[in-house]
Amino acid sequence: MKITHENQIFNLPARVGILSDTHLNGDGSRLNERILKVFQKNQVVCIIHLGDINSLDVLIQLSSIAPTYGVRGNRDLHHARVLPEAMLLKNGALEIGATHGHGPMLRYLWDKAQYYAHGFEFKRYRTLLDSLFPAANIRLFGHTHVPYNQYHQEILYFNPGAACLPSKHDPHPSFGILHLESVDRIFGEIVQIYD
Repeated sequence: MKITHENQIFNLPARVGILSDTHLNGDGSRLNERILKVFQKNQVVCIIHLGDINSLDVLIQLSSIAPTYGVRGNRDLHHARVLPEAMLLKNGALEIGATHGHGPMLRYLWDKAQYYAHGFEFKRYRTLLDSLFPAANIRLFGHTHVPYNQYHQEILYFNPGAACLPSKHDPHPSFGILHLESVDRIFGEIVQIYD
C-alpha cells in the first residue's frame, strides 16, 4: 500500500479535527452542522477524513474551516480515487499515520467474515496500523464505525467512529478531536454528534 507523506503542516500545541465514514451521497447532502461548529470552536489547524467520504463535496465543506486531508475508504472507489489509501503526516518528532482500515481486498474480505463471527476486535486493526506506520506516535483509522481512543505502549490508536446519519447500526454517530499539546502530551476526544 502506497503511503503519501505530508510534512510540517502545523505547529504545536494544536488541535486536529478527525472524522470518518460520512457516507454522504453527491446529491447535495451536507455534513451535520455540529461537526463544523465544533471544529470551528476548537480552532482546529487541520482536518483529517479517514475514508468512506462518498462525495468530494464533503472535503470541500471541511476545507472551508481548515486545511483538509483525506484517505480513501472501501466505499470511495468511484468518488475519491484521487485520495491515497494511507497517509503519514510528520511534524518534527510527531508522526500521525492515517488510513481507513480496510486494507487490501483479501484482508478486507477476511476481516468482514471475522466481524460477522466475532464483532469488533481491535487487534485485527492494530496489526494493519503497526505494519503501515511503525514509527507513528498516533495511528488513525475508521471503517469499523466503532469509536476507539486508547494508548498501547505509548502509541495512541484513535478511531472517531462514524459521522454518518443515525441508523440501527450507528445509533450514536461521532467524530473526534486530537489535542496535541506536545510530542509527549497527546490525547484524543470522541464527540457525539447528537447529545
